[in-house]
Amino acid sequence: MRGGLKNIAAGVVGVIAAMVAGTAFAAGSLAIDTLQGKEYGFSFNHPSYGVADERAKRECGPDCSIVKRFENQ
Repeated sequence: MRGGLKNIAAGVVGVIAAMVAGTAFAAGSLAIDTLQGKEYGFSFNHPSYGVADERAKRECGPDCSIVKRFENQ
C-alpha cells in the first residue's frame, strides 16, 4: 500500500511538472502611426516582445510606434 501511494504521488508530481514546463510564453504588440489610427499593425503569438514589436511595426509602416504590449492572451 505504501509503495503504491508513493508511485501515485510521484506520478502527480510528474504531471504537474510537465504542465508547468509546457506553459509557453506568447507575446503580442500593437503599433499605431503618428496620426494615431490611419495605419496600424498587430502581432501575436511570438516568442518575445522584440519579435512581436518588429512584426507589428513592419505591418504598420515606417512612422509607427508600439502603443500596447500583451502576453499569454
